[in-house]
Amino acid sequence: MHKILFLQSHPIQYHSPLYDKLEQNELVEFKIYYCSDYGLSQDGKRFHPEFGELPNWDVDLVNGHTYEILKNSALKKGIFNGFFGLMNFGIYAKLKSDRPDVLVINGWNYFTMIWAVFCCKFLKVKVYARGDNSIDGDKQLSNLKLIMKHFLYGKLLFPLFTKIGYVGKKNKEFFESYGVKYAKLINLPHAIDNERFIKYYERHRNNKIEIRRQLGISSAFNVLFIGRLHQEKRIFDLIEAVGKIPEKVQLTIIGDGKLQDKVRQACEAYPNHTFNLIGFQNQEELLEYYITGDLMVLPSQLETWGLVVNEAMNFDLPIILSDTVGCAEDLCQEKNGYIYKMGDVNSLSSHIDYLTKNSNIAKKMGVKSGEIVKDYSYESIIKNLIQSL
Repeated sequence: MHKILFLQSHPIQYHSPLYDKLEQNELVEFKIYYCSDYGLSQDGKRFHPEFGELPNWDVDLVNGHTYEILKNSALKKGIFNGFFGLMNFGIYAKLKSDRPDVLVINGWNYFTMIWAVFCCKFLKVKVYARGDNSIDGDKQLSNLKLIMKHFLYGKLLFPLFTKIGYVGKKNKEFFESYGVKYAKLINLPHAIDNERFIKYYERHRNNKIEIRRQLGISSAFNVLFIGRLHQEKRIFDLIEAVGKIPEKVQLTIIGDGKLQDKVRQACEAYPNHTFNLIGFQNQEELLEYYITGDLMVLPSQLETWGLVVNEAMNFDLPIILSDTVGCAEDLCQEKNGYIYKMGDVNSLSSHIDYLTKNSNIAKKMGVKSGEIVKDYSYESIIKNLIQSL
């Protein structure tokens, strides 16, 4: 029996099913410390500094696993208040009492995470880190910032961890660039609740026409974009790329953000094309839109991973990703999609146009997506984590 504890800023919809499975594993005694109860409010609402008041996620975040919410002693509390927004000093006493075999820390962007590392060192508890930084992020830094970052991470922080989990190839390359040796790295791939998505897809895959009718989406080839409407997502590249295609094609944009009005204006510049601007959709609502899709595109300038790609692949969708999307080298292979140079609108448009004209090929590529994403699972994370102990 391995006693495994996790430390995380707050309950996150993508991570909770993993913790549920760890709780159920016969080889593991599991518990997680949350530094904040963000997303668990009794009134069913959460506040986001950009989007304002949002509904809580419509999936269960904590009831399937053992957890404890630590007292936050920060002067300005909250996950949106920077490095010192989470200061949970009580984790030392909790670790001393619980005495885990290992503490796995998700990220290092809050005071509590760094404090927990030193607590583990003092208590002689193994401490693992799991991050998803992409090497592409460093390529966009100035030389001075990069030198400072290499000193802080490579010389001071990363040597403190017993092991470091990487989520994919670009993330592994990031850690290696800071001098982290291969023997210290564990493959803990980015994953979602594949089982939940596949079950929904299998149940509704034959209802695509009816679901489209209910949602007001036409029969034209449907390109999906799902994400925040921010500059780094490069949604305007995708709008322009679709606008260049004379064939019958539509773009469905799901998400909110500060560029919402500009996105609407950009779409209006192509009056002969169909753009479905959907806005924010909660987890359960989002499933219907995946059913309506024929292709998933993520044109981001910098994306540490892109878990919406995992989701789309569970619905047998082909994918087109920019080369600066974190999961591109892992999830996008020749048989299930295309990788293009970020910002190359003509190349992006050409790939979409080809799949629009060759829907049978798009469907075959989508089936391959479903096969590839099976290897990116919670089961893989748990297996590799246990084997590392």
